[in-house]
Amino acid sequence: MTDACGKRRPRFFSLIAFVSLFYTDCYVFFAQKQSESLSATRTQNIANLDSEVIRSLQNLALVPESKWGYLFEAGGSFPALKWSDSYLVRKLTGSEKPSVRWFDSALNETVSCQKSGRYLAFAELKLPDGRLIRRSATFYAIPPNSHPWRNDTRFVLYNRSRPWWHPWHGKPHAQVDFLENLGLSRSAWEANQTLLAAWAGKAFVEFLESDPYGPVLLGFLSEPERFDYLPPKARTPEIANDELHLQLKRKILNLSEPARKLLPPPPTQEPSVELRPGSPQEAGFSPDAPQQIRQLCQKWYEESREPFAVLLARNGVIFFHEAFGSLPDGTPMTVDTPMFMASITKLMSGMLFAQFVEQGLADIDQPVGVFLPDWPVEGPKAVTFRHCFTHTTGLSGHYEFGGMHNPWLENALALAAPQLPVGQVHEYNGMGYDLAGKAMEMIAGKSAFRLMHEQLFEPLGMSHTVLDDMATCSTSTPMDIARIGQLILNGGVCGGRRFFSAKTLQRFLPCPLNTYYPAVQKDWGIGMTWMPAENPDADKTGRPYLFSSRVVGHGAASSAVFRVDLENRLIIVQTRNQAGPHYDKYLTEFLKTIDQTMNR
Repeated sequence: MTDACGKRRPRFFSLIAFVSLFYTDCYVFFAQKQSESLSATRTQNIANLDSEVIRSLQNLALVPESKWGYLFEAGGSFPALKWSDSYLVRKLTGSEKPSVRWFDSALNETVSCQKSGRYLAFAELKLPDGRLIRRSATFYAIPPNSHPWRNDTRFVLYNRSRPWWHPWHGKPHAQVDFLENLGLSRSAWEANQTLLAAWAGKAFVEFLESDPYGPVLLGFLSEPERFDYLPPKARTPEIANDELHLQLKRKILNLSEPARKLLPPPPTQEPSVELRPGSPQEAGFSPDAPQQIRQLCQKWYEESREPFAVLLARNGVIFFHEAFGSLPDGTPMTVDTPMFMASITKLMSGMLFAQFVEQGLADIDQPVGVFLPDWPVEGPKAVTFRHCFTHTTGLSGHYEFGGMHNPWLENALALAAPQLPVGQVHEYNGMGYDLAGKAMEMIAGKSAFRLMHEQLFEPLGMSHTVLDDMATCSTSTPMDIARIGQLILNGGVCGGRRFFSAKTLQRFLPCPLNTYYPAVQKDWGIGMTWMPAENPDADKTGRPYLFSSRVVGHGAASSAVFRVDLENRLIIVQTRNQAGPHYDKYLTEFLKTIDQTMNR
């Protein structure tokens, strides 16, 4: 062998070339095999991930690379985004950079940011087994060249620790009310208002730039009239943002408008009992019933120092409607003071779903996968609405993974679907309710909170009720909750409107779950359960229960009370934020006093 000059090359050069080529081929071969093996391992492992990894994937979010990236300048490119757990994503897929699609406030897809306002980002992550993780988030663009940090980064970084400095040239200052229970005196708080106002203003700017709800607030404020179609109580930044992300989701999934829309409760001429004030005699109680109940409630508050309000009605006659105590800040408790309803929210969600069933848009034993593409529609892992409302999905927890404000919550929950013991256990939770809520959103094309206000709260006149979840996080008053009780007693008719039929209501009442799921030995209904009160004097009276055995309602972590006696046509509501001392003792006496003063 000769070189370019015609001279003969040494033989060992050929040997080196051969060895080099051999090892190169071996490296490529083994690297390819290793890659194939790693890919196969990933695919194999993804179906058998431990619960901790699954939970991390469920919590995965689309976030800006920069801490302050939720707010950026228009006139250029969008901020760089990443997955909140980039390490896990890289470990499972070999890649960590999301491929992001951007949409303006009108949901037009765009590749550049030319004007200020709200923008929505969407990204998909494909797992080795083919499943997709879908997430979206909200961002906000301010006008070009308006960001005060752009000119002197060093000045900004140097001054960030100084409480009198913040980026908007000495503003904003924010007034902060005195906070109780910090061990501080009110006088010291008021004497340092200038300092507090500067820090609060700085914190607000931080919130706008580094908190995912900062751009949600700015987006809402930037379009003051756009969401006038929402009911007044639902006209909030969060619900407006929910509406936009739901529309974006339907666009991503190529879903057209619903073939049949959920109609508002129609007017009816059917006679119905309506709540009204009246005497205890009209309600079928002894004349001194209010006084006995009042004395007990006053004593209850004096011992517990927990404020609460009570409404009692029978046959539509409200014979007791009073409040007791004061709030922690000294404000007197009133019957119109909203209090935490906690899981009584679940009963409200059941009443909303009853309208879907009544109008034939969904059925109790229909799989949610019919409406949510990440969930199966057949087989042992097919979750139905009944599973969702009776705590038999196998899901656990409340307000997980961003709750109902996570546009793709059902996608996050579906990651655990292969491991769920569907129909095998009764595990009390709120995520089944949120899953049902996401299905209702897809059916109606409206956010769940908008639906609750349009279909339930407004038609019933529940003017003091708001909620932030389908299973918990609602606040309300005794009168508002009592309206739901009367709706149940009236068989679905209230306020001159028919929400659902008595036949539909019958299907929602508690029943033995082993009829549907042999392994579950529990009675439960759609958003409600039996709540008979055991009679402490049963050995004397011969009656095992106070009131009747057919009492429905729902418990609450706040210890609020909501019970509806179907036989005695009685509604019992007590609203409060927490149990406080001696709760069990006084609750028993409270129910016993009502029972003893009721005529039979």
